[in-house]
Amino acid sequence: MQSSRFPAWRLPILVGLLLAMGQGVAPSVAWADEPDDLDMGFPTTLTDPVVEEPGSVELQTAAQYDRRHRHDTFLLTPQIQVGAARNLQLTLGVPYTVGSGQDANQGDLDLSALYRLNEETRLLPSFGLQLDATSPIGPGDRSTEVQLTGIAMRTVDPQGRKRVHLNLTWMHRFDPDMTERAERYRAVVGYSQLLAQDWALVLDALHQSEERHEHDSNILEAGLRYRVNDDVVVGLGGGRGFGHDATHARVLLSLQITLHDG
Repeated sequence: MQSSRFPAWRLPILVGLLLAMGQGVAPSVAWADEPDDLDMGFPTTLTDPVVEEPGSVELQTAAQYDRRHRHDTFLLTPQIQVGAARNLQLTLGVPYTVGSGQDANQGDLDLSALYRLNEETRLLPSFGLQLDATSPIGPGDRSTEVQLTGIAMRTVDPQGRKRVHLNLTWMHRFDPDMTERAERYRAVVGYSQLLAQDWALVLDALHQSEERHEHDSNILEAGLRYRVNDDVVVGLGGGRGFGHDATHARVLLSLQITLHDG
């Protein structure tokens, strides 16, 4: 079995890259009203520390298809996102998986809290912390899992249209069975750019440990987000995995509808 330990020497290099690329760059464009607000699965794994304004409500849904070596899965993720307070965003989701994998035909109840620690400055990236708690509903023998994600985002051009991202996630499953890992991790390095007023490009590379003692996997993803109007953003993404147990191909579709502005 391949070790799931992430080489510690890589972390300062990644963080240093984020800081060095943005040194002395002052963001001049606020992306909060642009098609840039990145959430996991909308339409790639990458997320950022941008939060909804207090009082805002957004309805979201995403569909993710994964083709693996021996099975296919289709994940549908309806959720509602609320700006709960200044710098605090709460999300309630009910993802459901169908297909031929071990976790197919099972659902979850997912509660997520994202807190933005600071606004980006001339010297510092914007940082955030996200806590997720996922509990299975319906049939199946899975147990509850929590995830803690550290998020960094840095603008790298004077116009504020280009950003680099780093997500580091630790996952803990309570009472795992004999085939499941109790501790897992995920590292995502990404880049996003506004291509035009209503278009955004997202690119990322992720490395993660799998749930059931498979080999660690690596996936490259790319996505486009398009703002249809002030209240609707759609996304299309795709990915290709590398490694024996990795996802061979991935397709993602996403829809976000603002129900109430903060």
